[in-house]
Amino acid sequence: MTTFRSAAGSEIHLASIIKTLQRSLWQILALAVLLAGLGYVLSKRQAPVYQATAVIATALPDLAGTVTGLPVQTATLSPDLVGKLLQSPQLVEDMVRRLGQSKLPADIQTTLARQLQRELQTGRFTLLTIRPLVNGSQQIIYELQARGTTPASAKVLADTGAAAILAWDLTQARSGVQRARTVLTAQLADYQQRLKQATTAEERSSLQSARGALLLKLSQIDVQATGLTGSLISLSSAVEPLTPVAPRPLRNAILAGLAGLLIGSLMALLLDSLRQRVHTADELQDFGLPVLGQVPKIAPRLMRQGLSKLVEHGRLYEAAGFLRVNMLALPHSFPQRRYVISSARPGDGKSTVASILAENLVAQGLRVLLIDADLHQPTQHLIHVTKPSGAPVLTTSTLLSAGPDAAPLQTASGIHLIPAGKASRATHTLTGSAAFTQRIEELSQAYDAVLIDAPPMLSLSDAFLLSQQTDGIIAVVGAEEATQADIQRLIQSAKHVQAHIAGFVLNRVSQRDTAYYHGYSDTLT
Repeated sequence: MTTFRSAAGSEIHLASIIKTLQRSLWQILALAVLLAGLGYVLSKRQAPVYQATAVIATALPDLAGTVTGLPVQTATLSPDLVGKLLQSPQLVEDMVRRLGQSKLPADIQTTLARQLQRELQTGRFTLLTIRPLVNGSQQIIYELQARGTTPASAKVLADTGAAAILAWDLTQARSGVQRARTVLTAQLADYQQRLKQATTAEERSSLQSARGALLLKLSQIDVQATGLTGSLISLSSAVEPLTPVAPRPLRNAILAGLAGLLIGSLMALLLDSLRQRVHTADELQDFGLPVLGQVPKIAPRLMRQGLSKLVEHGRLYEAAGFLRVNMLALPHSFPQRRYVISSARPGDGKSTVASILAENLVAQGLRVLLIDADLHQPTQHLIHVTKPSGAPVLTTSTLLSAGPDAAPLQTASGIHLIPAGKASRATHTLTGSAAFTQRIEELSQAYDAVLIDAPPMLSLSDAFLLSQQTDGIIAVVGAEEATQADIQRLIQSAKHVQAHIAGFVLNRVSQRDTAYYHGYSDTLT
């Protein structure tokens, strides 16, 4: 079995986890479907969200107006700076002003303005975001993605954000040109003053030449200011989107369903760990009753070989032998051994254990009568292959009404089997009657061992009633199925009705826990 070891050294069995999830499969799936449906419905009820994108980029060097030798600098803005700029109070205020001048309805203008101001206060910007990209020519492209409740509002908000950034950038560029003009004007005034004070023709000629160069630069400044673009340019305006980007009901339903599967699985594992299921024989011994044997888990492909072969020289050889020896060592009050085989809950494998014990007793030469008293879910007739005898078949349901020529079935291995027969309303109270008990007493005289397969004890009281005329109840416990609370309830119920539990049989134990058995039985296969 695949296992994982935790830091504390305890083993976590993958098979146990899978089995736990299988037990709660329908509840997990129900939770996943519920959350998926809830996610879909809630998504459908949400208002649609549209997204529009405006694109701006850094200007190429040959597009920017430059004047050689002038103290004019148009710096390229970094992506971080542009992102922070978009979230600055100055630009938010400018965007709010531009939204007020747009053709959007007044209520949408007001809503967008409030959302922008709220995002500015909280520092979490989702309404308008910017994503920088770099193309092959190292030009930085900025995508301004805006979201709105209508296609028009998304488009206007994206264009508004782009316009606000471009306006700020152009203002900064004009400020640079203005600073350069101021510097040149001051230099020109200085040359004019020095020209008036010149005393020689050579000095006057030099100052006039310098003044002419400054005048040329001033004229170039004026030309540059006319076509000034700054460091950013607009590449494309936003387009009204045709379909919303949110909500996505199907995607949200899938995500909610997956979350439901995860939450349901974790809850199932958590609740299962709180139930404290029985895994080993040591845990059963804590209840103060003997453990008569451990029956290993058998794969379905091996079960197809037949139960008698598995008991005689297969996987069940040692387990059945230990169970037989321990049962025969129990104190008994009747000439023959009589035991009720039952379990706390359905599904623990009581019928299989009863058949295994019967097969092993017969293999040792004992005369065995196996009675299927589980009239609600009979299974013994499905486990055994019987020989046709020609006589009427004696069944549990006809035990009191059958003729004297009716007889139990005989299996291929020699077990005498009384199958359950057809259940009816009258048979539901059959096992508790004094006549039924007397009939079992009469039939038992011809056998060395009588095994009665009874219904689960926490479901019906038949096992307790039948045990009054037997040596006790052999309680079958499904490994990793039955909980310690079930066993405790079982013991308390038996004490309450004064029924005797002779011992436990731990069924479907993992191969790792029954390796001792396998080491011997495999050599006999």
